[in-house]
Amino acid sequence: MGRLAGADGAILRTIALITTVPNEPLAKIHDRMPVIVRHDDVETWIGEDADAAAGLMVSAPDTYLRAWAVGRAVGDVRNDGPELLAPINLPAGPDE
Repeated sequence: MGRLAGADGAILRTIALITTVPNEPLAKIHDRMPVIVRHDDVETWIGEDADAAAGLMVSAPDTYLRAWAVGRAVGDVRNDGPELLAPINLPAGPDE
């Protein structure tokens, strides 16, 4: 998280979400995915060697993340709770 002075001088807390091309499983869902920096690579990521840090901006291995369909309630910020992550069954599409 970074801090930046706004036009009125107030300190703003900011973040940047860096994305890359998706791995194969996530490509079925979206055209990009977040860059995931492994704990062992944090020093390289925040270090002074920009080329070394850039080398970490790759897709996560296909087995690193899991994905499943969830209900529409997850898209409403007023909803909260673990039940939002419960898998749902989708009808088979033309690609299946």
